[in-house]
Parts: sequence; structure tokens; C-alpha cells
Amino acid sequence: MKVKSIEILDKIYNIVSAYAPQVGCSEDEKSEFYEKLEDVLSNIPENEYTMIGADMNAHVGQTNEDHEQSHGGFGYGSRDDAGEKLLDMAAAYELTLANTRFKKKEEHLITYRSGRTATQIDFWICSNALKKNMMDCKVIPGEAVVHQHRLLLLELQLERTSKQKDTAKPVEKIKWFNLPTEGNK
Repeated sequence: MKVKSIEILDKIYNIVSAYAPQVGCSEDEKSEFYEKLEDVLSNIPENEYTMIGADMNAHVGQTNEDHEQSHGGFGYGSRDDAGEKLLDMAAAYELTLANTRFKKKEEHLITYRSGRTATQIDFWICSNALKKNMMDCKVIPGEAVVHQHRLLLLELQLERTSKQKDTAKPVEKIKWFNLPTEGNK
């Protein structure tokens, strides 16, 4: 698990990259993973944002039944025990699973494909406070991060606070036609 904090427009974003133990790993390994993740989450101040990009190896299912705050209602497949645990943790830390918030074609919900197996196990999990900034979260069909995992893109609209000034200077265009050429020096 890796954590990186960055400041964007006077807000701190804590970006966590995680990979949960797979099916077949012991329950002790899975419990240890969630304990470490919860330890990371509990150390993030409430006034900072959390963004987790992770292969959670959990199935949260199509519907948001009993988890309206953390599941957007547009998931894939059926919920398993790991998915229930993930949704409970998300609710406890006021997080939402971004890729369940947008209605997509079934093919655009699938984050993992291997042979005939197609599932949604990779997620962007973000602070509830970022819901209003989420523009889209989608799988890029045909793009694989590794052999079976498909690229999952989260698009956020960041807002400038009223006290921030635009300090960016415009970039001058290069006027290529004014540059000397080989025969015109």
C-alpha cells in the first residue's frame, strides 16, 4: 500500500494505491490488509480529501441496497462478503465508490476480464465531499493496465476558492514562420 499527499488549490488530497489479497489468500492476510488500510484512513485528517485507487478483489454488486451513501447504484454483478466489508468500511470513513456512481453499459463497468470471467473489482474510492466534483468514472475499453485489469479513469472538476488568484502566465506561441531557415540566415 502506498500513500501520497499532494496539495491542489489549497486542499490536501491523500492518494492511496492498494492491492487487496486475492481469492485463495488466507483470512488472516485479508484481515491484515483491511487493518492496514483502516490505519491509513484513520490517520488522514477530516479536512483533507481521500482518494483510493485499488484492486480490492471485492464484488459490491449492481445495487446500493443498504449502502446508499457509499454505493452509487450502478455496479456490476452480485455482492460478496468482501464487497460487503468494503462497503461497510467506505461508510465508516465517509467514502464513496466512484465507479458505481455513473450509469454505464455493462462492458464499461467491467474492470477485470480473464477468459469468461468478467468482474468489477477495481475501484476509485473517494471522500464523500468529492461527490459534487466527480464528472465521470469509466473503464477505458481495450486499455489494460496489466494483462487482465482494464484502465479505470476518474474525472474530477476541481474548483478554485474565491481567495485564489490566477497567477498562471500565458504561454507565448512560437511563431515558426519567423524563425530563420537554412537558406535564410
